[in-house]
Amino acid sequence: MEKKFGPPQSTTEREILAPACSIFMKVGRKPKPESPEEMSLIHHALENPIRRRMIILMVEGCLSVQEIAEVVGPKMLDYHLHRLELAGLIEVEDGKIVLTESGKSYGVFVKSQVEKGSW
Repeated sequence: MEKKFGPPQSTTEREILAPACSIFMKVGRKPKPESPEEMSLIHHALENPIRRRMIILMVEGCLSVQEIAEVVGPKMLDYHLHRLELAGLIEVEDGKIVLTESGKSYGVFVKSQVEKGSW
């Protein structure tokens, strides 16, 4: 039986279609990427300074879309949240943001790099 698009099969991971290629990747609540494609999504999500600021805010406890918008501004907010979600770093539901295990790990890393002045 062929898999159809639909709701996630489990609460610990979800399947998304990679935009650049037509393969399925599993991203979500795991601490590190398992493929080069997943790593590419994470790299793209964190290469932008606004998204880095957003993930730091989330690690510090800012976990609503409204709170994030107040700090970073509403311009392209949905796009930035979508990039973080595609990378498996966050999940957004009803205006609330949940950091995945990857999101927590990368968020702490990004925060430490910014504090050191490396980013």
